[in-house]
Amino acid sequence: MKQNKIILMALIALMLLFSACGGGNTTTTNTPIYKPFVGGDNGITFEFMPGMPSDVAGAISDNGNEFAIGVKLTNDGEYDIDAETEGAYLKLELKGIKPEYYGLTNDDLIKYLEEDLKGARKNIDGTILKGDFNMLAFEGLSYKSDIQGDLPVNFMVDICYDYGTKSSTRVCVADDVNKALVDENDQKICMVSANQETQNSAGPVKVQNMRQSPSGGSKISILFDIARIGLGDIYLFENENGCDSNADKDKIKVVVSLPEQSTALLECTGFTEGPDGLEKVMTVFKESPQAVTCRITGEEGEDNVYLENLNVNLYYRYNEQISKSVIVKDTGANN
Repeated sequence: MKQNKIILMALIALMLLFSACGGGNTTTTNTPIYKPFVGGDNGITFEFMPGMPSDVAGAISDNGNEFAIGVKLTNDGEYDIDAETEGAYLKLELKGIKPEYYGLTNDDLIKYLEEDLKGARKNIDGTILKGDFNMLAFEGLSYKSDIQGDLPVNFMVDICYDYGTKSSTRVCVADDVNKALVDENDQKICMVSANQETQNSAGPVKVQNMRQSPSGGSKISILFDIARIGLGDIYLFENENGCDSNADKDKIKVVVSLPEQSTALLECTGFTEGPDGLEKVMTVFKESPQAVTCRITGEEGEDNVYLENLNVNLYYRYNEQISKSVIVKDTGANN
């Protein structure tokens, strides 16, 4: 009899356990996190190849022994640079030296990308495919002059390239904004007055601080900032002057769009219609984000509340430098 009671109590405990796990009539759903990009602050990173130039004492000397300067380029961002595409641009320039002293000409100091540099990618399963890397080398350098004592020399490599950042933000669109502000069911879908989380592809320029607010009727006001994250200089995308013109400096091309299938109307202050959306060239200084104001209008007379993707693409030319100091050894050959 005692054994039967123990079995009965165990069965009751199991029933209570399953009941608690079932949670009655309530259900829980996990909203997927919207993370379409790898993300990060870098575009093209570059560094000197080991031994190019060599740090070994005596590896570089006067009176003509040859050496090379090699640079490894890695696409840490998510914008593809296709070398074969018309208008693709990535230029390396060796600076800080007189080419005649090294048996070179001015043309020898410049190298252009000849192979593609694909950006990083997020695979469908969430794993990350890293971006391409490549190497460019300045070869055949030799210090021709006879020097009196060891000579410190600083080699600077300047990189100038066209790049882009994509951003996407889930904004709340309502055909009847006033209703969406008070209707609890509409608010469960999305909020027409809220700060929105923006997703950016990896790059040194980003979209930040996206916020939206109701403007009455079927109108939503959108405000966001264009911010420079990297320390490099910015120039106008696809300009004809490389990274040398003050007239092109601090200029970023901004393109704003909704999906092609969207029935909402998008307007942005000072923007004009382009082939890929509304576009404008903006001046954005370091440490001083530039604000953009837009408005999205839903379909008047309808009763839809939904999340829409607001896409903002940024295009710019980016400029940075790396440098390395070496010692040219005096061989004493002509002393």
